[in-house]
Amino acid sequence: MNQSISENITLNVVTKELSFSDIFKLLWIKKWWIIIVTLLGISSSIAYSLSIPNLYKAEALLIPTETKQGLDSQIGGIAALAGVNIGSQGENKSKLALEIMQSRTFLAPFIKKHNIEPALMAAKGWDSSLKTLIIDEQIYNHSKREWYRTPTSPLRTEVPSDQELVDAFKGFLDVVTEPSSNMSKVSIEFISPVEASLWVNLLINEINEHMRKRDIDKAERSIKYLQTQMSNNSLASVRSSLSVAIEEQIKTLTVANVEEQYIFTTLDAAVPPEVKSKPRRALIVLMCTFLSALISIFTVLFFCLKK
Repeated sequence: MNQSISENITLNVVTKELSFSDIFKLLWIKKWWIIIVTLLGISSSIAYSLSIPNLYKAEALLIPTETKQGLDSQIGGIAALAGVNIGSQGENKSKLALEIMQSRTFLAPFIKKHNIEPALMAAKGWDSSLKTLIIDEQIYNHSKREWYRTPTSPLRTEVPSDQELVDAFKGFLDVVTEPSSNMSKVSIEFISPVEASLWVNLLINEINEHMRKRDIDKAERSIKYLQTQMSNNSLASVRSSLSVAIEEQIKTLTVANVEEQYIFTTLDAAVPPEVKSKPRRALIVLMCTFLSALISIFTVLFFCLKK
């Protein structure tokens, strides 16, 4: 009977009179094959989703610290009147800080300073009961501090390079700025909720400290330069302008030395998340189920109607 139905459907295809009922009949004949393929897709998707480790997203909300707003332009204007150029004016410190925070020159020392390398390159899981990160001993031995991993490129060694470390870290890092409010979110999504929150807060502290030292160094160099210009200039008006510029640079030093949250003020610090952010296992299984059923149906139609 099934054979005769298939022959009738084939005849309809030849005569270009294939109806929806014909397609339904053909799919009904091959229903067990479709069911088996779909069940295989479901079981595979379940196994795959369970093999993916949970990821936890920790984030902090920041706003630029407005302690230095307008100071650079004022200093630059005064120095320009005296014929002195002490650098760019109106520099957006917060945007610059966010770019530096994601740069290789900043992240590589940061990763090594806080001994993040093993977690980045050798972590294989998170023990929620002990609240500890599980390190793959076949990749890194904590007690001996030795790497045993197989390099992924002829140019790489067992010990991860700065480029590898930074690329791995940036894969977990996300920085988003809201233009309307000028607020920024710094987040890290990692298999350990404790490490994720710790790294976010450390990153914010480090960039504040980095920018603070950077401005202190710049102000100190500017003061020395302005003092040299003052000693070489006898005009009272120029010396007065240089004196004001030096005074403003001293104010910069004062602010930088007393302000801990120098560039960014933390409105909401990162805390260890209690709920995973990924993977969405139910969605993975649902999508794979749909795709498996769809593929099996199109396969049946293709091979049966091709005859």
